[in-house]
Amino acid sequence: MDRSCPSTTSTTSEGNPPVPAHLRSTEKFWRRQYVRAHANMEAAISAVKDGMSIRMAAEMYHIPHRPLGNKVNGEYGKKVGRPNTFTLEEESEI
Repeated sequence: MDRSCPSTTSTTSEGNPPVPAHLRSTEKFWRRQYVRAHANMEAAISAVKDGMSIRMAAEMYHIPHRPLGNKVNGEYGKKVGRPNTFTLEEESEI
């Protein structure tokens, strides 16, 4: 009994079913690039200290407002790691 009925799903040339459109793309999703230092950060900080709002300065200097706000408010200001045992003079003697 050879019944040739038309298939309701189309197949590719290899005989596999088609891949849904949202899975078809081989491009990676866009990812925000890490920027260690923004070019206009110091200018934006001085503008905020002169009375401009953080969001306004961030928009004007094309800097994300979170890093600018953290910098202005002193967040993450501590040095990482153990404090030095010797001073710079003592280290230069050694």
